[in-house]
Amino acid sequence: MIWFRRALVVPLTLVLILVILVAVIVTQTNDTVANPRFYNDRMLQADVYNFIYDELLPEALVQAVADEDLPIDVLDIKDELIATARDTLPPDWLQYQFESSVNELIPYMVGDTDHFSHTFIFRDRVEAAGDSIVDNVLHTDAFTTIYDDGMAYVAEALHGSLQSALPPNVSISQEETESVLRTAASEGWVILQTELAVDSFTSYMAGQSSHFNISLPLQEVFTDEVLLDLLGEGNEAYLDEARDWISEGWSYTDSDLMADLNDGWDTFQDIRGYTQSGYTVTETDLRDAITDDEDEIQSFDDVRGWIHTGRTWLWGLWVVLILIVVGIGFLGGRGWKSRSAWALGSLLIATLIVFITVTLLYANVGEPRIEELKFDPWTYDGVERVMAEKGNELIQDSFDTYTRGANNKLIYIMIASGVGLLGVASWYVVDRRPKHAKK
Repeated sequence: MIWFRRALVVPLTLVLILVILVAVIVTQTNDTVANPRFYNDRMLQADVYNFIYDELLPEALVQAVADEDLPIDVLDIKDELIATARDTLPPDWLQYQFESSVNELIPYMVGDTDHFSHTFIFRDRVEAAGDSIVDNVLHTDAFTTIYDDGMAYVAEALHGSLQSALPPNVSISQEETESVLRTAASEGWVILQTELAVDSFTSYMAGQSSHFNISLPLQEVFTDEVLLDLLGEGNEAYLDEARDWISEGWSYTDSDLMADLNDGWDTFQDIRGYTQSGYTVTETDLRDAITDDEDEIQSFDDVRGWIHTGRTWLWGLWVVLILIVVGIGFLGGRGWKSRSAWALGSLLIATLIVFITVTLLYANVGEPRIEELKFDPWTYDGVERVMAEKGNELIQDSFDTYTRGANNKLIYIMIASGVGLLGVASWYVVDRRPKHAKK
């Protein structure tokens, strides 16, 4: 009879192997895919928040100016621009926004909640942007580069205008025009005017004022003497026209911006509203982004419900596993010690088989399939290549973390069953000692 019972252990052990495999896979999936921490940890592991400023943004700047004929050599001030961006949206701010969003989104996706909401606050970031421009650009060597390139560009444009306006027999060189401009509008004066402009615009974007006015008091620096230098000797007759040109200075206001944006003004005002009161994303936005079809939305909700139900009853897999182990113990053993040995031994062997199977499958099937999922960086250029390389890193780390977690669970089961077997062995030893003592 005992041998018949023990014969039944073999098919039951095969069932145990299958249950262990399913229980570990389902549990590991729940601990990763359905867990916000999994996504947050992957972002930290890949150092994505610093990657944006260390690799992505520099490459984006290079790519953005490659085909553009800009008056200022942006690459000469690349470091200062990146520092400005980093101060405006620092890595820890990006991390907080991502993690807060994921912590709201994942519970909704797995059916634990029926609603989610996350608000992105930008007002303090707008103010930080203004301070960062002043600190990292206006008060550094970067502005000298901007000033030099800008003056050369303005001098070229102004020189062309003067040449067309002056009589043919009168000429002034572009170098002379630039020299006069530099004398009139010194670097310090331009910095001061730029600071005022930045302050006015950031206050407008942050909602501290209803209008903005960026103005250059040209009449302060373009005196009659400067104008005569620009016009050249013998062209005093044009002085009155030049005075009229600079008499009211130059200004740019929100009214001018509205005229320039035209149909885009409403969108700009929406953006300005977001900077003041924040931008909130809810499950309604997500559902609208997925589809407008009510049947597809219902299917989406059904899947969420099934996932939630499955996670709720996840413990049932482990109860089944325990019952099978206990059943093997009662089938294979006669007393409590032998039953414990059979139960723990079968658990150890079955888990070891699963562990070896998972390891071999991952090495021979999983890893080749993962390589197929990865991007080929050499088929991309610039920003796309940098993102492809980082994407590959995230893909590899995600699968490695998943498999490592599953293997760790199996190792813990083997350790627990092994320790249990040692306990049973000690039990046998302790029970035998009194018998020897009697002899």
